[in-house]
Amino acid sequence: MMMSEEWLIDGYNLIHDIKSSRGVSYPFLPPSLVSGGAPSREVLCSVLAGFAAFKKTKVRMVLDGVGNPEELQVHTTIYFQAVYSQKVSADHYIEKFIYDNKAITAFVVVTNDRTITEMARGGGARVLKNSQFLEMLKETGVESKAALHKEDARSHGFNRPFEHKFKAKGL
Repeated sequence: MMMSEEWLIDGYNLIHDIKSSRGVSYPFLPPSLVSGGAPSREVLCSVLAGFAAFKKTKVRMVLDGVGNPEELQVHTTIYFQAVYSQKVSADHYIEKFIYDNKAITAFVVVTNDRTITEMARGGGARVLKNSQFLEMLKETGVESKAALHKEDARSHGFNRPFEHKFKAKGL
């Protein structure tokens, strides 16, 4: 039986790393995530939900702190979930989650935090540094655009509802 795979992302660690990487260009990320303004948590949720859907793998972003779980519910999909660690640190949340589920799930942990890295590796998880994950996001963005063109994805709404009829008539 093949084990499922789940990605655990130390959310604020990744956000902080993106914002502090001066001079590094992330053209695949929305400017509001990189610029230092805007509600970056929500934008990152959107980017990660897209990544999870494209890869068809579960991604859980863990945010430090006590928060209202319902405010993150809007971002939840079958592949993506964002959670607050509540009364424990994100480190502890990730450690406990790996421990409770390591028999049924293989984990990939995304963080630059040394404590989480050591704990995750000790629990049998693979660990990616934030820079490695951001590079993967960049490649995934290029792949997903190529896949959309290859599959000739149809427009939604009223933008070009008769695109295939126009092509058939040579228009």
